[in-house]
Amino acid sequence: MSRAKSGSPEDLLVDVIGALAISSSSCMVICSQGIPVGIITEQDLVRLFYKYSEYGLPDDLTAGEVMTKDPITFNTAMDLSEAIAIMKTQNLRHLPVVSETGKLAGLITLGDMVEAYSVLVEENHKLEEVSEELHWLSMEDCLTEMPNRRAMERDLMHAEARAQRYNETYTVALIDIDFFKPYNDYYGHLKGDEALKSVASVLKAVARTSDRVFRYGGEEFLYFMPNSSIDDAGSAADRLRIALEKENFEHAKNPYGKLTISVGVALGTEIKWQNVLEYADKALYEAKETGRNRVCIARQPGIEQVQEIVRKRIGPAVKEDPHSSVASAKS
Repeated sequence: MSRAKSGSPEDLLVDVIGALAISSSSCMVICSQGIPVGIITEQDLVRLFYKYSEYGLPDDLTAGEVMTKDPITFNTAMDLSEAIAIMKTQNLRHLPVVSETGKLAGLITLGDMVEAYSVLVEENHKLEEVSEELHWLSMEDCLTEMPNRRAMERDLMHAEARAQRYNETYTVALIDIDFFKPYNDYYGHLKGDEALKSVASVLKAVARTSDRVFRYGGEEFLYFMPNSSIDDAGSAADRLRIALEKENFEHAKNPYGKLTISVGVALGTEIKWQNVLEYADKALYEAKETGRNRVCIARQPGIEQVQEIVRKRIGPAVKEDPHSSVASAKS
């Protein structure tokens, strides 16, 4: 258990931010007479800065106005396994600890959970089960329940190693929700979170069982397709685009009137996976510049020669939908 950084609802937000910066803390528990009434995390601050990015934070904004109220707490009399269960089921990264009288006693973070592992080796006969819980806590995005960026990097590192050793290929599709900032501005950030979960649900449902979809960050996702050609990947990515479009999730600030995605697809060979993402990002930029709600395939040096080898090994791409919007990016 860590020592909790605490403040009161009347504290100015600028003072809260300053205190967090000085102490290198990731959250502040807001208390009234020692009892937790709210919590402000780094994620809350990011959302606030995004909301006030145009005009800046008001000087008179207080902690009580922006805190997440009635935070879930953990009693000192409870077992550590219960804390792990609470953090996982409630998608928490910070858990205030209270005494039997309800007053703040400390804070449990994901880092504390990891550090507790060594203690559990000797004291907890359920170590294997707890270890698995900790693993998934650190590899899963709490909002979308998708594998997170850390999990993505692990898989791409593995794919790069196989490409270098066995001359295998893989593909990645970088996915961006179109006009997402206007969506948040118009509907609010809570609705924005719901939209992210809705898009994630569609992507997970439509993605092939051999592939994986990750939360890349913000409104971006990454679709990883091992042992695939660029043509096949373009068709697979376009199926995701079409599936989301057919859901008709309302988006008044999108010219299409609904939630749509733009996608950039790139081929992974023996080059660094970070370079593959750069190609995918350029293709995504091209997709957005040419009208959005489309899939754009990156142009990479020597890709035609590689593709010919891949086609002979794994066969031709799946036949494209006649209404698909797959294009090649400009060189």
